Amino acid sequence: EDLFIKADVPTKQTETPLKIAATYDYTDEEGKELFQVVRLEPKSFRQRHKNGSGGWQWNLDGVRRVLYNLPSVKICDWIYLVEGEKDADAITRLGYCGTTSPGGAQNWRNGYATSLSGKHICIIPDKDGPGMEYARQVALSVQSTAASVAVIILPGEQVKDLSDWLS
Repeated sequence: EDLFIKADVPTKQTETPLKIAATYDYTDEEGKELFQVVRLEPKSFRQRHKNGSGGWQWNLDGVRRVLYNLPSVKICDWIYLVEGEKDADAITRLGYCGTTSPGGAQNWRNGYATSLSGKHICIIPDKDGPGMEYARQVALSVQSTAASVAVIILPGEQVKDLSDWLS
């Protein structure tokens, strides 16, 4: 039952019913939940926040946007910035500090750079046009305040992202 999106999720009547495949919590510096990114099947992403009555509002209107895993980002010196929560979780499971920005490759905001000030940043983009542009935007945004910035392009012709490479 929890795997099916409730009627308050905007879907078209003709669409295949959507199932929640994963949820990714975005929190403030102290770990208080701000919003979630929801991965759906068939594959798509939506964002939601609590509506104050225990339910979900399927938008981010008026919600502070932050980097994923922000409490860890604040205390770590070395940050691995990837494209997507799945990749951030994968590198975090290896014992490193992984983060990403909400909304995918087209949604970097320069305000996120504040959280990365003084950090050593390693950007690992997806191996496609939007991924490379995302890496460029992030690098330009953090270069003046980060301790260092590097971009790693993953090897292999068939590799598309960090999770793929780790597999």
